[in-house]
Amino acid sequence: MNRILIFYLIYCCFNLVEIIVYTIYAKLLINYLLDMGIKIYGSVIYGVSGFFFGNFVSFTSFSYAFLALNHQALLLYFYFTIFIFLNSALLIPFSKKPYLILGFLLPLIFEFLFVLKNFDLFARKIIFQRNKKLGSNLKLKKALNVS
Repeated sequence: MNRILIFYLIYCCFNLVEIIVYTIYAKLLINYLLDMGIKIYGSVIYGVSGFFFGNFVSFTSFSYAFLALNHQALLLYFYFTIFIFLNSALLIPFSKKPYLILGFLLPLIFEFLFVLKNFDLFARKIIFQRNKKLGSNLKLKKALNVS
């Protein structure tokens, strides 16, 4: 198997672990609130839906960056991943069971560090494909260097 495909497969595994652990966390949090007799308030629903939306956009943007070899989509991935990390890290002091938040926060950190570690491999592939598209067209190369 190609090295870059293994990189993408490992990224998908990290993302899957995050989703599974966060689903368990959300279920336990909702059950905890219902057992106490508290109506589920809006911030819990917002937090759960926000995590899934952010994770979906992050995964989609990284997949698009991987498939289309696009740097802009990779920036969107970094933005949403950092946002999810900061949002989750700020919830730790107010959580009843902070080890559950760490359960999905640690795979997120490992995923982010894994992507940064292998960013050179990914960037080389993007540059190689860009140069392959340019080929030997000297006018196009000069136009890109000027702008």
